[in-house]
Amino acid sequence: MEFEEACSEINYIFEHMNPIDKEKIPEKVRLFFKNNKSIFYQVNLDVTKKLASQEIKEETKALLQIIKYKYFLEGAKKKEFAEILNSAILENSKKIDEKKSLAIYKENKIIAFFKKFFRLNKNS
Repeated sequence: MEFEEACSEINYIFEHMNPIDKEKIPEKVRLFFKNNKSIFYQVNLDVTKKLASQEIKEETKALLQIIKYKYFLEGAKKKEFAEILNSAILENSKKIDEKKSLAIYKENKIIAFFKKFFRLNKNS
């Protein structure tokens, strides 16, 4: 549902974009967002205000950053963004690995507890 709502916001943004900027985004990309938008979600964006000053979904922000990187940045700015993106991905994967390790540790402790519990009850 979040993804479909983000697609709705992106589609709305595309519909209200400057035609010159809109043409930088391939039609198949624009159609992807149009075809995956929510039919129930009402986009509440004001075209008279800057996007940065409005409340948009976190997924929308992330997708817009990818669109910006892919179709609007060039040269040094594109390289700088790629480095930031790679750094964020590495940081997230470390956090995920830490959470997985903690979950596995907890799971092993629970399993050990139940094994011990059932062994004790067999002897009773």
